[in-house]
Amino acid sequence: MMRAQLDQLGRIARAVLDCPDVVSLHAGPTGRIASATATGRIVGLLFQGQCLVVGVIAERDTTNAEVTASVRRAVRPLLPGPMAVTVIVSAPRPSTAGV
Repeated sequence: MMRAQLDQLGRIARAVLDCPDVVSLHAGPTGRIASATATGRIVGLLFQGQCLVVGVIAERDTTNAEVTASVRRAVRPLLPGPMAVTVIVSAPRPSTAGV
């Protein structure tokens, strides 16, 4: 992966994490939403042809539609051209506080 692509993935990851309804990036239910780099994996972002797949864990009490719209708004200006953006939203783990 070239330095420019790594920089782009870093900017996209920061934009996603800046979304108020996103807790973290996530590799999805099968663990495959990730980009391999020379320095390791970038979890939660995967370019597939003309599509960017983004895996996130959402804040509790947020709808998938809200999270998806927020993530798409955040990443579209950072993409190299018109691309589809698929957002896979995973629910946060239930709290174990007080158990």
